[in-house]
Amino acid sequence: MYVLGIAGPIASGKSLLLSFLAELGALTLRADDVARELVRPGSPLLAKIASEFGSEFLTPSGELDRKRMARLIFTNHDARRRYEALFHPVLHEALVERIARARSAGQAQILAVEAAIMEQLRLVDVLDGLAYVDAPEEVRVRRLVERLGYAEEEARRRVRAQAGLERVRERARWLVDGGASKENLKRAAAQIYQDILKQEASDQ
Repeated sequence: MYVLGIAGPIASGKSLLLSFLAELGALTLRADDVARELVRPGSPLLAKIASEFGSEFLTPSGELDRKRMARLIFTNHDARRRYEALFHPVLHEALVERIARARSAGQAQILAVEAAIMEQLRLVDVLDGLAYVDAPEEVRVRRLVERLGYAEEEARRRVRAQAGLERVRERARWLVDGGASKENLKRAAAQIYQDILKQEASDQ
């Protein structure tokens, strides 16, 4: 099994590329989905977060108040550092375990793993290849405003808050224009898929 990483800044088109790869037959794994599982009510990680930041960051139903936490960590560098110190090691371990499980099962030729913070999660070295999706800042800001309902100021702050992406981009085999049309992104997914299949065939 070939493990493909899909990285890039927020709202760049990573999830759409992932969905097109899934249509072609790839298994998919999203770091965001795993992260949500790790902070489900009653989980050890959520308890640590509540202890570190206070119960006000939990909703009345005992879930993580993701919007409130996001507002804090995107405006307070120290809070973000403390949050990542709790979250990243646990998320790294969970993702590595799932990648290993998928490799052992061998249910598909390709596993595509989407993670915006690939470098911070120390995932690059467990991948076989990497696709980097990018789009102009204004496009990404507009997507956050129109699709997720962010105020423009908050959207722009989130777009500009990400760091360390240059190192990931430099290691990418495929550079994908996430600001292009869906048709172009679909063609990019097909090209990546075929490139991997050809490489896998030549390696056998």
